Amino acid sequence: MTCEIDGASPSARLFRLGRAPDPWSWNDWSHAHSDGTFGNRWDDPESEYRVLYASTQRLGCFMETIGRFAKDPEVQAGLERIELEAGETDHAVGPGRLVVNDWLPPRRIGTAAVEGHFAVVGSSVSLAYLHDEVAHLLSDFGLDELDAGALRLVQRELTQAISRIVFECSAEGRRQFDGIRYLSRYGDEFENWGVFEPALVDSGQPREIAEETPTLSRQRDAWVWSCSRPLPSC
Repeated sequence: MTCEIDGASPSARLFRLGRAPDPWSWNDWSHAHSDGTFGNRWDDPESEYRVLYASTQRLGCFMETIGRFAKDPEVQAGLERIELEAGETDHAVGPGRLVVNDWLPPRRIGTAAVEGHFAVVGSSVSLAYLHDEVAHLLSDFGLDELDAGALRLVQRELTQAISRIVFECSAEGRRQFDGIRYLSRYGDEFENWGVFEPALVDSGQPREIAEETPTLSRQRDAWVWSCSRPLPSC
């Protein structure tokens, strides 16, 4: 089925932040959650294909990965009510906390040339088409219509359903799209890509992440500036 969804291709090498030794390796299916996904926005709800998440900007990788550690007031209030057992210290990774010495060493930053045609799900043409495709699901998520904001904030069951729709689009006997192109919820300047399996990925040698790289420091500054929810100094 050919889908009326806009498409785009990466114009440069993409960045990905992942675990050593190869940040571009696919997650093993043994690590999937009970629902058959890895808990990410564009994962396949039917567990047929995996998705690699990458960004046009190096900084975008850090925003997507570290952003979730920013403090949520309600979660933080709950954590503060928890009494620690004797000998415990409150230093683990969690909302508003990031132990750099623990988090950085097992991770690498890598680049790759990624070929393919990607669905631009946030365009007006794409949103109109996808709205009709998922109209029967919208009320389950308290939505009257599908818009660009919903793609960023709605529960992942809906975006995963959209991922499946995009994956099943076809044209001239082959898959129409090789993944999804979308903008980050941490800023429109960050262009992200969900790469469907299988993918043509020509990756280079991954690099270790220095604790005081300008990118990581800039990420903290950008988060403080844009959201007024600073990450603690590590």
